[in-house]
Amino acid sequence: MLNENKSNGIIWIIRPGALGDTVLSFPLLRKIELQYKNYHLIFFGSNQYRYILNKFFPGIEFISFDNIDWLPLFNEKFDPSELLYSFPEKIYCILPEQDHFVNNLKLISEDLFFTSLDELCGHHISKQMFYMDNFNIEYDLCVDNLISSNATSKTVAKNNLLIHPGTGSSKKIIEDSFWLKLIDAMESMNIKIILGENDLIPSWLKNKEFNRIKDLEELMSELKFADYYFGLDSGVSHLAGILGVKGFALFKITNPNYWSPVGNIRSVFQNDISINEWSKELL
Repeated sequence: MLNENKSNGIIWIIRPGALGDTVLSFPLLRKIELQYKNYHLIFFGSNQYRYILNKFFPGIEFISFDNIDWLPLFNEKFDPSELLYSFPEKIYCILPEQDHFVNNLKLISEDLFFTSLDELCGHHISKQMFYMDNFNIEYDLCVDNLISSNATSKTVAKNNLLIHPGTGSSKKIIEDSFWLKLIDAMESMNIKIILGENDLIPSWLKNKEFNRIKDLEELMSELKFADYYFGLDSGVSHLAGILGVKGFALFKITNPNYWSPVGNIRSVFQNDISINEWSKELL
């Protein structure tokens, strides 16, 4: 049974998806955390990201979608009495994946706010929620506080460049020649290449040294000691931005105006910047 002693009520925040989707919800989580300090806040998400939610938001309870007690929420035929826990006063559902899932939520709470797949995403999530629910906390201030409170403290840069050529969608992958030119241009730096646990090994990397990240704790450790970062439109790039690392996120098909990381990660389309321009800006 959930602990309800602390709160005036219960609020659910639901975010289907993986690392990028979870990190994108951070500004909204910070808003809700500050707006409803005396409420019992519960975040529902993918179990493999429990660690990162606990690290950034220890005051928000995490419940995995894998928890069998919550599986009825995903059924097309849903009976609210099947849930064992108290219903929330308010639900924030970010980018729901299934219509019947949203309909089920409407059965257990009249106060439901959700963003649909055809609405603005990324940076715009919190702005959209601001107008929907009259939040009195400015979005930009919220993001600044989030970055400053979790940014890595660095003294002298050691020219450590972390490269992550992976992403959750094959459509976002950049051709091999780009990465080879990038590594040649940045050869004066201490380059480390990482791949996520589910990233495919690109052909250009098969004869090069790289580190396969086992979990989020290891990923955050790598980002903590990186002075600079280069990656694609991915959750790792968003996490690098949250942690205050300086660098670039390269976009191929998605719109950086919607999906751009926060912080010091500059988002550019593939054809909008050359290797030489990027290396000069960083070196």
